[in-house]
Amino acid sequence: MDSSPSTTLLASLVILMALVSPIAALPPSLGVGEQAGALLAWRATLGGQSQHALRSWGNTSTLCSWRGVRCGTRRRPVITGIHLRGTRLAGTLESLDFAALRDLTSLDLSRNRLAGTIPPSIAALGELHALQLQGNQISGSIPPSLANLTKLHLLMLHDNQISGEIPGQIGELGTLVSLDLSGNRLVGSIPCEIGHLNHLVTLDLSDNKLSGPVSFCPVNNSTVILENLNRLSLSRNNLAAPISKDIVNLFSLQHLDMSQNNFSGSIPGGIGDLNKLTFLHLSDNQLSGQIPPEIGKLARLKQLNLSANHLEGYIPTSIGNLTRLATLNLSANELIRPIPKEIRNLVNLECLGLGQNKLTGSIPNSLGNLTRLTTLDLHDNQLSGNIPGELGYLVNLEELNIYNNTLSGSIPSSLGNLTKLTTLYLCYNQLSGSIPQEIGNLRNLVWLTLSSNKLSGSLPSGLCSGAGYKISPLITTCWLDPCQQAC
Repeated sequence: MDSSPSTTLLASLVILMALVSPIAALPPSLGVGEQAGALLAWRATLGGQSQHALRSWGNTSTLCSWRGVRCGTRRRPVITGIHLRGTRLAGTLESLDFAALRDLTSLDLSRNRLAGTIPPSIAALGELHALQLQGNQISGSIPPSLANLTKLHLLMLHDNQISGEIPGQIGELGTLVSLDLSGNRLVGSIPCEIGHLNHLVTLDLSDNKLSGPVSFCPVNNSTVILENLNRLSLSRNNLAAPISKDIVNLFSLQHLDMSQNNFSGSIPGGIGDLNKLTFLHLSDNQLSGQIPPEIGKLARLKQLNLSANHLEGYIPTSIGNLTRLATLNLSANELIRPIPKEIRNLVNLECLGLGQNKLTGSIPNSLGNLTRLTTLDLHDNQLSGNIPGELGYLVNLEELNIYNNTLSGSIPSSLGNLTKLTTLYLCYNQLSGSIPQEIGNLRNLVWLTLSSNKLSGSLPSGLCSGAGYKISPLITTCWLDPCQQAC
């Protein structure tokens, strides 16, 4: 998973804390010579361009000037940090003598070409605050001995080939702030012991093969679980069962992504109590029932995606309260009734997806108020009436998909104002009259379909001017060259 800005900042803060934290009450440190020897022995096992990348590793008297090596002092210099992110290291961790580096507080070997497993001997790094091994080719399982790293704040193992189950012992890392295991091959259920991690701010388990329900165990029968968690990503797994109360009790959540799983049942109304949410994705699941009106309480929400489920009933009018929304995607469900007029309140909306439902009635004229829209998708519904001319106010629109409805009347000439349009799909309706000449002004069009309507007359001049057009059959007969071959 690519790190978000907040995650990157968190990692930087943890590493800074690790470098400045005092080291006290430790066993005697190994000398510089022993520490340097451990690193040189490991370098000797590395292949590829590793030797060139670590060419400064040699003179033990300048150990603290070696590339990626950070030192602290406690009577004498000791290695407290190794930071070799993105240096094309190729090899394994098995040959690294962690016991010789027990003063390490930060280890960053991310974005390299390391393979093999995470050796259990890594547990010797009892002072470690930050462990970053993401973006390698590490395989095998997560060693339960990681639980010995009781001072760990940051554990980043994402984008590897790690398999097996997540060990329950991970719940013993009581100081953990960020845990990212995404983009691996993990199986089994999410251990409920993760609920013990009350300092956790970020939890990302996406892009694995995890299954079963999601449930978190409290610490010592506490009623509070993961009270500091603000980012939870579980997408692209095989997780199932209804959305549990453990999720809707995570009151600090700002980002919740449970998309592309097999969650079933209804969306609990309690989700409206997560009033800090800015991002909510529950798409591509098996959710059913109605969209709870309580969702309108999420006043900070900017992204709402409930698409590709089995949601039914109507779109709640309370959705008009979500005035900060930039994306609203409810497509590919079984929603009925007209589009609520309250959607006109969503003036920050950039993407509106209501396609592939059973919506009826007309397209509200008030959609013309949503002038920040870049995508408007209403295809595959049962919408009728005219295309409102007010859509011509959507001057930032790039995609307009309203095909496969029962829209009638003429194509409004105001659509010619949408000069940023790349996609215009009006096919499979009952539109009549001629194609307005103003459509020829849409110089950025790449996809244009008007077929399967009742259009007549000639094509607008300039409609086929310019290279790059990919135009499907416009009408039954094409009268004007050079458009003949494009029809």
